[in-house]
Amino acid sequence: MLFRSAAYARAGIEVSDAVSHVMDETKWRSMFLVTKAVFPLLKLLRLLDSHVPTMPIIFNACLRVEEALALSKDELYEHFDEGYDVDEAGYVHTQIVAAYEKYAPELKHYWALAGFVLNPNLIDEANDFEDQALLLSAVKKVVRKVFCNDPDMDKRMNEVLEALNEFRRKAHPFDETHIWSSNLMAVGSIHLWHQTHSFPERRTFGKFAMIVTSQLTTMGAAERNWGHIKSVWDDAKARLSTDKVEKKIYVYEGSRRERDAKLCSDDEKLISAVWTEEDMNFDLGLEKRGVEIGRASCRERV
Repeated sequence: MLFRSAAYARAGIEVSDAVSHVMDETKWRSMFLVTKAVFPLLKLLRLLDSHVPTMPIIFNACLRVEEALALSKDELYEHFDEGYDVDEAGYVHTQIVAAYEKYAPELKHYWALAGFVLNPNLIDEANDFEDQALLLSAVKKVVRKVFCNDPDMDKRMNEVLEALNEFRRKAHPFDETHIWSSNLMAVGSIHLWHQTHSFPERRTFGKFAMIVTSQLTTMGAAERNWGHIKSVWDDAKARLSTDKVEKKIYVYEGSRRERDAKLCSDDEKLISAVWTEEDMNFDLGLEKRGVEIGRASCRERV
């Protein structure tokens, strides 16, 4: 019995006072509105920690969060103005927005912008986006990353941009009605959609789109990657500088990917050399708790 504890007695808090606090509808309303205002951030966090590729939806999710935060400001001010100092409402909303804006630039990077443009579910939103130059610049940056070792970069850039223009206008070969009602779009498997509908017709663009939209944002893959590069640093190498450790990690990881790529077929290199079946099916050790994680394949989960 919490209200009968010695701590409450020493504080001079009566049971009736505690009950009045619990039954105070204004306080519960305040808690509800604050929780409602923070909830979009929680949804974004869950989205980013998903085991399925989320690169095609991160940027749009950030836009929706910003809309929700703007709406919550009015609700907070309206409520707090009824029984509280209006400055308190401003303080609450400012803290919530500050928490989001602290990390927003890291979320709205050029890979996320490129994924936004390449998402067939968001083609109208991308076409209506006010800063088209920003989207185009992001796509070009990612093209240079994806084809960094290609000796004919200009050709690859032109192939991607031409096909991207066709994709965004739903022009040939993207003018078939059925591809825009594909079940792959419904379940959010954007990389598989491009594998099915882009790669056979526009191979350079298809490869680019598949790599971008297959990226995971969860920490699972990065955490498991430690198993491959943990020999880079140990107690015997404790004097290595941070810069040297980082360079060695790039060398180790680059050689591992090159080795894995040689074991894949040409089609498999497009996605599996970047993200493996293990990455897609990361289960946080759920099988130890009786969860049958092997029942669904990678594609079924996506």
